Amino acid sequence: MKRTPFIILSLILAMSISGFAQDCPCVKTAVIGNDASAAFTHNNKVISMPDTTILLGSSVNLQTLKSIGKVKWYALGSDTEITDLLVKPSATTEFVVKSELKDCPDAYDTVKIAVKSSATGLKETNVFSVFPNPTNGIITISSINEQIKRIEIVDINGKSSLQKSLTGENPVHEINISHLNNGMYFINLILTDNATVTKPIIKN
Repeated sequence: MKRTPFIILSLILAMSISGFAQDCPCVKTAVIGNDASAAFTHNNKVISMPDTTILLGSSVNLQTLKSIGKVKWYALGSDTEITDLLVKPSATTEFVVKSELKDCPDAYDTVKIAVKSSATGLKETNVFSVFPNPTNGIITISSINEQIKRIEIVDINGKSSLQKSLTGENPVHEINISHLNNGMYFINLILTDNATVTKPIIKN
């Protein structure tokens, strides 16, 4: 079976992509099928903060946890860029973060800020601290007036990387994550009433 045209096409595409990558931060990868067609993927990605609940009248800072290109924030359904990322929504609002990278398609992620009119059932995340952040090993988790019964650490794909059950009423806990790969993780703090508070952390 003659594969010469296919091999030549593969070499041309590989050389083209290699030259492209040197001139531009957007890296495209070609996946070539047996019919000599090519599908492209790219490295422009963006990850926003987790969904958050706040009390009516409170403010929250819109955060980008990971991005490759230049990021811009918008309220869902609006084309007006948000320049002050400390927002104070009066009702539950969904926000969109867009990553722009030269010659790459734009990448998007969303976050929902739920607004509650009363504190009933609302666990204020500022009563919990996770430090140091970033970290390269031991992290300390502290809580004020809330008891944590279990800690779960998941990666950015939602895969569980560590789980630990806690006993007693100690407000300070230490967790060793030195064995985890470097990257972004989320720490889920499961409380005694089964409410969950999520905190992002970076492992260096």
